[in-house]
Amino acid sequence: MESKKRKLNKGKFVRTLLVATLAIYFCVVFIKQEIDIAQLRNNAKAIEVKIQQATQEKNEINEQLQKENYYKRVEDIARDKLGFLKNNEILFVDSAEK
Repeated sequence: MESKKRKLNKGKFVRTLLVATLAIYFCVVFIKQEIDIAQLRNNAKAIEVKIQQATQEKNEINEQLQKENYYKRVEDIARDKLGFLKNNEILFVDSAEK
């Protein structure tokens, strides 16, 4: 009888130990996942900031290009239609074209 009680107590102990081990394991895994999620969120925030900076820089470059294209178009019109020249520029006219 006594050995039966010991076996039952031993079985309960093993089950309790197994449940406690699994509970500790799951807690450790849960905590590690929470840490990983927090790190990923921080990385995502840093990437979002970089994206915003890159978008702002792209917009500034586009504005600059638009300004340059505008000035280039004004220069082309002044040269072609109005016959303007830059400083120190010499205009050569081909007399054979007439």
